[in-house]
Amino acid sequence: MRTLLLTFDVEEYPAKELRVPVSEDNAFLQGDMGLSATLDLLERYGVRATFFVTMEFASRMPKNVNRLVGDGHELAMHGLRHGDDYHSIPDETARMGLTTGRKEMERRFHSAVVGFRGPRMSRPPYHVLQQCGFMYDSSLHPTLVPGRYNNLGSPRGIHRRDGIWVVPVSVVPGVRWPISWSWKMLGRSYLLAASQLTLMKSDYLLVYFHPWEFAPPPAELSGFFRRRMFGGTGHIRALESLLKWSRDMMNGTIVEYLQ
Repeated sequence: MRTLLLTFDVEEYPAKELRVPVSEDNAFLQGDMGLSATLDLLERYGVRATFFVTMEFASRMPKNVNRLVGDGHELAMHGLRHGDDYHSIPDETARMGLTTGRKEMERRFHSAVVGFRGPRMSRPPYHVLQQCGFMYDSSLHPTLVPGRYNNLGSPRGIHRRDGIWVVPVSVVPGVRWPISWSWKMLGRSYLLAASQLTLMKSDYLLVYFHPWEFAPPPAELSGFFRRRMFGGTGHIRALESLLKWSRDMMNGTIVEYLQ
């Protein structure tokens, strides 16, 4: 049976990255408004998902994080802060910070936290994640993103590395074209067609969204590319299209799928 594994990276609006005049408070509020809209939509369709939440977001916006746990979604970790780069942080620093953060997240939200996805797909070595108490990592995007990473030679399927289950994000088979962000440029039809192609070679589809995409943008953006990628216009309709398209599929959290 084919399974939809919806995932969400929960963080503030990337105002610093875009160099737009949005306050830190408003950047987090944008993420929180989008998270609320996301939870409303998933509740309407009876779909459960996995939410990778930064510790900073969880500390500043706990209400909807509590709600996602109460709604039966999986709470997982997206690092301490979205600005962190785990490729450059020393292993021992990452181990100490993530261990403390994971335990605090579990204590605060009364939910097991066993999954990790790094900010911008950066991560410590797998053995460090295992030492932190994580069961799986979903930071592997087996495609090429110029200037970020080149994982074209990496496995597309779930596998074990150094005591950790590695759960890659889905890409189009063969060409390994991304699904999870390129639909913002190529449209909802591409999102559904790429998802269908993926399921011809896999029994699960794992895609990710950012809840800040689903709230009105907090600043005017210049340029066609920036407006399409970061403007939020119509993005939640793409998620709803995917939910309608996948109604005959199973859905659930990553940890349930692994178990």
